Amino acid sequence: IGRCVGGAAKRAPFNWSILLATTYEDRARRNTLNQALIETFARGYVTGFFDVVSAMLARPAANMVSIVKPSGTAEVAGYLEKYNALMRAQIESGGAVAMLMTGGDANKVVAGALGEADTSDVSIAGRDPATLREVFDPCLGGGTSYLKEKYGQVLALKGAEALACGPDIAAGLHQYLGAGSSAAEFSFSLGEGHDAAGVFLF
Repeated sequence: IGRCVGGAAKRAPFNWSILLATTYEDRARRNTLNQALIETFARGYVTGFFDVVSAMLARPAANMVSIVKPSGTAEVAGYLEKYNALMRAQIESGGAVAMLMTGGDANKVVAGALGEADTSDVSIAGRDPATLREVFDPCLGGGTSYLKEKYGQVLALKGAEALACGPDIAAGLHQYLGAGSSAAEFSFSLGEGHDAAGVFLF
């Protein structure tokens, strides 16, 4: 993201926290942002998340964001009908991020990170919460690390957690994210012909 000043391209300063803000004034500012900038944030965060997944599994975890759009309670409920594993964290400066995928895909990541046999059809519901946090906390942090390295913006996480979920938490999750949130739908691969999908909420 840059602008031309005196004939030289320079990176334009931008505070990513506006994208995650929950106050009325900052939501209004977010609504004026260029859609391309919002998509840049989403693609960068998803890339960073799967960079860490790739490192944990010691194989590529290719990923691609296909669409970024506004997300309300109804949209969140629809995603929760499809995806039953939630990884989320709050941003210290305000707002939150959340990743949704199927429990089987999440468990495949956990199994690979822990060196277990492939159990892609097993949900994470029976996993120890501390183990899930140990695996997915770095993945959530990978998203913010990518944005820091790429754009020089620091977004500190707190309260990271990973858990099984369902449509019954739609209202609570939307409140957790804050009004005016967005959804980035993505596809990813965990190797060996395992192709999957998920959504990044922010």
